[in-house]
Amino acid sequence: PGDGIGNFFLKDSLLFVPHATVVPDTIAIYKMQNPLSWEYKSSFVVDSYVLNIKFYGHYAFVIMQNISQVQIFDISDLNNITLQKSIEVPPTNKIYSLELNQNRGLLLLGIKDSLKIYNVRNPINPVLISSKHIGEIPYKMDIIDDNYFAYIGSGEAGGIWFLECWDYSDSSNIANVDGW
Repeated sequence: PGDGIGNFFLKDSLLFVPHATVVPDTIAIYKMQNPLSWEYKSSFVVDSYVLNIKFYGHYAFVIMQNISQVQIFDISDLNNITLQKSIEVPPTNKIYSLELNQNRGLLLLGIKDSLKIYNVRNPINPVLISSKHIGEIPYKMDIIDDNYFAYIGSGEAGGIWFLECWDYSDSSNIANVDGW
């Protein structure tokens, strides 16, 4: 698919490939016929180098380097991919990671020294439901199941931390359960 590829992202039989050496930055989309056969479908322009993409329904949630927002694209028509909404964070905060809890329709953002949780069941109208100060940068997050997630932190308290949350709407319900 080309050079300047830093990562790739799969959704069903589609491969999303950000191209870092193309100006402007783009994401090319290929359909997999079989593991050795790919068909180019389309591409769309983004604002900067793509760090991560998560999918919810026919929406792609994209975070980029040096951009303090999550851009939400409607990918239902591969010939007409459109930016539907952006989730803005203060420019002094950088988004380091994102994860989607598919079952609950929740977007988890790792921002500077906190976690922000949005309800994205209606992806073009995301609602901030909780924010928790964690005191370190959450570089990578993963959903373990509907009630547990983990992140890799930085700084003196760095390591892998496991959090439990049965009710995401209240940050006091998000508790560290283990870590190292």
